[in-house]
Amino acid sequence: MRTNKRLDSICIYRQKINPKIGVSLLEKEQPQALRVTCKIVPISALIQLEDDIKNTINYDSVAQVIDKVSQEKEYSLIETLAEAIADKILKEFLVEEVKVSIEKFFLPNTDSVIVALTKQQSSL
Repeated sequence: MRTNKRLDSICIYRQKINPKIGVSLLEKEQPQALRVTCKIVPISALIQLEDDIKNTINYDSVAQVIDKVSQEKEYSLIETLAEAIADKILKEFLVEEVKVSIEKFFLPNTDSVIVALTKQQSSL
């Protein structure tokens, strides 16, 4: 049941993670610096929180989940890592929707490559 008709959101912006990730063995030898941005739409609107942390998404806990998922195994693709992060957040927190963007800094003549995906509770 959707109670957050306003689609209020909480955003963790450009969290630093250092997973072992890449297609080639050379890429996976050393952890790579990536940035994760996570936009979360909680089930309840942010105006219904009554100034109590128990009524909201604890973003420190979300940040810990992002870090843990990035370290628990080696990934080949940032797309796969983004999906794993989104799935874990949907399972562990009371959220309607999560958008995960991951920046990777490796392509010459660019600042970064960004992969973004959005998942909703019903997509699990």
